[in-house]
Amino acid sequence: MATNNLKQELHKTIDTIDEDEILQRIKEHIDLEIITSKLGENLKPYTQKEFIAMLQESEEQYKRGDFYTHEEVKDIIKGWRTKDTK
Repeated sequence: MATNNLKQELHKTIDTIDEDEILQRIKEHIDLEIITSKLGENLKPYTQKEFIAMLQESEEQYKRGDFYTHEEVKDIIKGWRTKDTK
């Protein structure tokens, strides 16, 4: 099906839908496809499930003390700068 014909068919179908929830899901899907195509495959946005899993892992790391303080990060960065100037 040619692009213009497909667009016309989609418009006709969407015009028959009266449920906001369905229309919202369609819009979200289209928006995600547009963003993904612009970002490229390697920069695909996280799903909500993936994002929540990352947050939970971060909380676990924090509880274990597996993190750097602000001062530690500043010291690490200072180390980078001195390596670059040598």
